[in-house]
Amino acid sequence: MRDTIFRPSFGNKPSVLVGRDDVISTFRESLDSPAGSRERSILLLGQRGTGKTVLLLEFAEIASQNGFIVTRPIVAAKGMLTKILEQLRRAAEEHLKKQGRKMAGGSVGVFGFSAGIQFDKTEIETKSFSYQISEICSELTSKRIGTLFIIDEVQSDERELQDFIISYQEMVGMGLDVAVAFAGLPSAVSSTLKNKVLTFLNRSMKIYLPPLRESEIFSFYRMVFRENGIQITDALCKKVSEATDGSPYMMQLIGHHIVRNISEEEEVTKEVMDTAIALSIEDYYNDICETVLKDLSERDIEFLLAMSKDDKASKASDIIERLNMSNANYQQYKNRLRDAGVIDQERRGVVVITVPRMKEYLRRKYAENP
Repeated sequence: MRDTIFRPSFGNKPSVLVGRDDVISTFRESLDSPAGSRERSILLLGQRGTGKTVLLLEFAEIASQNGFIVTRPIVAAKGMLTKILEQLRRAAEEHLKKQGRKMAGGSVGVFGFSAGIQFDKTEIETKSFSYQISEICSELTSKRIGTLFIIDEVQSDERELQDFIISYQEMVGMGLDVAVAFAGLPSAVSSTLKNKVLTFLNRSMKIYLPPLRESEIFSFYRMVFRENGIQITDALCKKVSEATDGSPYMMQLIGHHIVRNISEEEEVTKEVMDTAIALSIEDYYNDICETVLKDLSERDIEFLLAMSKDDKASKASDIIERLNMSNANYQQYKNRLRDAGVIDQERRGVVVITVPRMKEYLRRKYAENP
């Protein structure tokens, strides 16, 4: 059966966002708050697979429906400022064309703006990002049009992210109608928050995305299966819900594989369920766990392997002994992995792996390939 229900891939927005109604309501309310208020800056925090990017896409759609110019999710990395300006120019031009309006002055120029804020090649190369973005947003504000910026994968010590925040603060000080939504891993963002230049993020409205409740996932599965003529018993539906571990991404993966492997009678059997869960775990390992490991050094992975020997949290003293490393070395790699959003410090001298299923993946992968 072809799957037209689930969308288990990054950047795809599901038709139903399970368990995030409160977050969406908070964002809707923020758009009604005065420009410059704390609610106009939202920071989503969650582990991989919790649906941060999906929520950012939902925010973009809601803001567009409310008349805002919106830049699509842009990763906080080198080149982000150029992308923001390109998207802002294009989105503003399209928005104004739909309204039959132009920017101030007269004829629309090469970038879709009139003489009032048209930037030729020389100006783009010489005028600062702050000058260009404030000119555009000032023009939009004068026409009673708000602007929402969306920044994904907030990282520590990213210079261009700092430049954006400085420019954003300047626009707020000018009374411009702007808003921003950020998203990032809790541990990576916690490092960013230590940077004095980014104290702005400390004043943002922080929303933590916990795992979904099993009851929410159960209700979702029952609803979508029933609506699509797929039969499943409550007992099997409960087991399927438990297998997601509260991960929105796993929820989409398992649903996808159930639909793909459904029986001719369109009934979810135990065999179908077991196959779907096994395939989903493999996909999760490849999409999440393996992707994380590719960005790590050999020594980083050895640190994680030392942690994988513990069923729950790991003591610093045990890791140091297993790896025969100094305390200074331990602190170095602990901080590296924490900044990467792979581990976190549960309490002094105790760390945990934050990527779901990573511990099981490491045990299997390196047992097979020691």
